[in-house]
Amino acid sequence: MVCFLHVCKKSVSAVTFGLLLLTGGCTQTPEPANGHLAVRNLSLSWQQQLYVQAGLELGLSEATIDALRSGVPLTISVDFRLGRRYSGWARELRTQSYHWRIRYLPLSEHYALENPITNSTENYQRLRTLLTALRVPSWYATQVEMDEIVDNKYQMQVRTRLNRLQLPPPLRLPALFSAEWRLSDRWHTLLIPVPDLPDQTAP
Repeated sequence: MVCFLHVCKKSVSAVTFGLLLLTGGCTQTPEPANGHLAVRNLSLSWQQQLYVQAGLELGLSEATIDALRSGVPLTISVDFRLGRRYSGWARELRTQSYHWRIRYLPLSEHYALENPITNSTENYQRLRTLLTALRVPSWYATQVEMDEIVDNKYQMQVRTRLNRLQLPPPLRLPALFSAEWRLSDRWHTLLIPVPDLPDQTAP
């Protein structure tokens, strides 16, 4: 499926690149590993507002690596969903997302990682070094304030996914049907502890 991309990727336009992924390229090749994506080391902490710690374990498929090296940025989204728990179900209160972006820099042959927490860009000589950096747990601010959590019936759900809506339009349809682009984790549920608020009645 990817043989044409290895030979001709420098001259393939974004539209042609998308069509190749959809039609299978010039010849049939064995299906590569589909990759994986998951959140790891989840925990919560109160620091005026609620923070969630999470590391991202990302294994890219051949198709995503080929696209990355052909100039297509990959966006990894981390989604947070605040909910209020009831008997057997939960009501969604609001959602929030952070977006990590991975790019290949052909002139320097380095990989760039745009960090949404620090609003900075980190460069790595090798892709595996960048993926190792993603696995290091980071703290995400959720904008959930202490006075919002009045009892122990609140939860925070977390998941991570390859954001296919951020791909160039010619790639979105092939990515929709290809398992190599279906990198997504399930929702993980964390029960939110009631924060220790200062005693407002104390003199």
